[in-house]
Order: sequence, then structure tokens, then C-alpha cells
Amino acid sequence: MKYVLLLLCTLGIVVSSLALREHYRTEGFAPCDINEKWDCGIVNQSPYAMVGKVPVAAIGIAGYLLMGVLAFRRAYRLLLAPVLIGLGFSLYLAHIEKDILGVWCVYCVISLGTISLLTLWRSDFDVVRPDQPSAWASARRHYLSRQEHDVLFSAGNIDPLECGALSDFVFSGKIETVD
Repeated sequence: MKYVLLLLCTLGIVVSSLALREHYRTEGFAPCDINEKWDCGIVNQSPYAMVGKVPVAAIGIAGYLLMGVLAFRRAYRLLLAPVLIGLGFSLYLAHIEKDILGVWCVYCVISLGTISLLTLWRSDFDVVRPDQPSAWASARRHYLSRQEHDVLFSAGNIDPLECGALSDFVFSGKIETVD
């Protein structure tokens, strides 16, 4: 989990750095100047590419760096806030690109995909009930416990209809060995 999140944060830092380079580019070839609908230079040098005096791409670098630190420290609950803020901000910027500028930035679209994947990956955790595991973690544990269950009951030593609370022990992982 940690390494997937770190990989996505690294990708976000790279594409935000490339967008920042386009923000400050004054001359030379822009690799993302594809056609009239895809031009990072127009997007990153527009008035919408700044929040106050700070380039949006620099905010992206700082955001992905923060998310990377939280993922590295496995502070997954704290990761929720910057991930949702980043997703909301990226969706707002996509609206600016589509409806106001009429031009898309390849780096911005990759960043939107990255923050979307971070949000989906982060949503694996159960936020409402911290005492309970996420649905994905429960499914993984249930699958492993189901294998233990099959081993126990296929041996013929235990009748599942007569054991009542035994399944509670099996699915909680408290049974380690079978004699």
C-alpha cells in the first residue's frame, strides 16, 4: 500500500515539475505543444496558473510532497484531507482548461489522473469506523480465513453444523493449527 502511494506521489511531483518548467519557459521547444487543443504553454502561462504569486504547479509539487511524506509515515487517515483537497483543486483546474481556456495541458491531465488514483487508492481505508478494517482488507482476510475454514472442515474432524461459535474463531484468525 505504502509503496503504491509513494509511486503515485512521485509521479505527481514529476509532472508538476514539468508543468512548472513550462510555466517559466520563455523560449525553445515545448514538448507538450501538440495542437490547438493541447498546449501546456498556454495553460501554464495563463492568469489561472497562479494563486497569488505562487504558480499552481509549485502548489502541486508541495501537495504531492506532503502526501508522499504522509504515505511514507503510513499516516493514512491524515492523508485523506490533502488527497481530497488536491482532487477538488485538480477538478477545478480541469474546468478552467475545458470551459474557459479551451486548451488542455497534458501534464495537468496526468496530474488529475494521478490524484484521482491516489483518491481511489486512499478510499480503501474505512474513515467512518476506525475500529473496523476497510472492505478491501476484510475481503482479503475473509479469503485467507475461508482457506483455513476449508482445511478445517474438509479434514472431516469438525462438523460445521455442530460447531456454532467455531466459525467466529476461524474468521477472526484465532485458530492457528489443527490436530
